[in-house]
Amino acid sequence: MKFKKGVKIFGVRAEMAMAMTVIDEVYRELDNTENCVITSCTDGTHSIGSDHYVGLALDVRVWGFNREQRTLCCDMLRERLTSEFEVFDEETHIHIGFDPQQPLNIKEE
Repeated sequence: MKFKKGVKIFGVRAEMAMAMTVIDEVYRELDNTENCVITSCTDGTHSIGSDHYVGLALDVRVWGFNREQRTLCCDMLRERLTSEFEVFDEETHIHIGFDPQQPLNIKEE
């Protein structure tokens, strides 16, 4: 895994660092390691209230994938990350964000 020049990781939460290891694993399995590039973390311009600004989202490059491979990549990421993550295939990148829908103190049954 590489980082695009200028990407800032200051403030990235541990959940996203864990997601980076999964991203790297998926790109290796899909034989696209040279394009496993994080293009944005806490840097860049995003929508107001974006999780990027609080270290809970990142974008990864999609170069080297055709449409079918991009879909497969997103499916593999969704399968391997917990349900607390969201994975979106955007026009120019894959967006991964950590978005738990419940507080920490709620027990799952």
